[in-house]
Amino acid sequence: MNRELHREITKELEETYIYKNAKYGDSFTETIDKLGMVSVAVRLNDKVNRINQLVQGSEDDESLADNLLDLANYSVMALMYMNKGDED
Repeated sequence: MNRELHREITKELEETYIYKNAKYGDSFTETIDKLGMVSVAVRLNDKVNRINQLVQGSEDDESLADNLLDLANYSVMALMYMNKGDED
C-alpha cells in the first residue's frame, strides 16, 4: 500500500475526529462511562450496518467514505478510552 495515501487518510481521520467532537461533544466517552464497553460494540455494529446499506445502493446524503472514517474513528476512540487509565 501507498504510505503517503495512508498518511493523507489518517490526517482526514483526525480532521473528522476534531470536527465531530466540536459538533457533538464527547458523547462517545459519556456513553461508555454510562453503559460500559458494550456501547462500543453497538456503535461499531450500527456503523457497519449503515455501511452495508450504502454498499447495497442506499441513496442518501451520507457517503460511504464518511461512514468508513466514522467506523475507524470509533475504533481509535475505543482504544483511547481503554488507554485513558495509563495517562492518570
